[in-house]
Amino acid sequence: MTKWQQHGWEAGSLGYPATDEIPNGDNIAIAYFDAIENGQPAPAARGTVSYGPCKIEPRYIHWRTRSGTGMGYGVAGFKPYTWCDVAVESIKHESDLRYKYWTTWPRAISATEQTTMGPVISFEQKNLSFHCTGKVMTRFGGRTMGTIIYGGKTYYAAVYPPTKELDCEV
Repeated sequence: MTKWQQHGWEAGSLGYPATDEIPNGDNIAIAYFDAIENGQPAPAARGTVSYGPCKIEPRYIHWRTRSGTGMGYGVAGFKPYTWCDVAVESIKHESDLRYKYWTTWPRAISATEQTTMGPVISFEQKNLSFHCTGKVMTRFGGRTMGTIIYGGKTYYAAVYPPTKELDCEV
């Protein structure tokens, strides 16, 4: 309610609150997106998704060429990208690279990267790299949860790159 007060209560730019303040909002959003991954119904998010004044794109799972050769078998990953119409306070990406193992999708690797606080208009996550341990055809999938802070509010979006089969043992 402090932010609402700072903006002039209902007469200010925020108007009336739509809900009570949600304590622990980050964990609620993460739980929501995890539920989606576990088969609960949700909107499709395979392409570009808008959140606040920004858009997030998962980009494609591919062989990483600038991450070295890993253990001699290659490096797989993807580079999610957020761009905004106006500058925002921060952009954060939390990404998982997963692989199909029978009927499950365990995590191969997780990575988080974010901008420093301050005006920012775009961000590409570059630290999601999985070093293959051998040559076995493996289907990979992924998820990125994007978080932006704009105008004192936090916005979330989740996107999923298309699955890709690579000759990469996990």
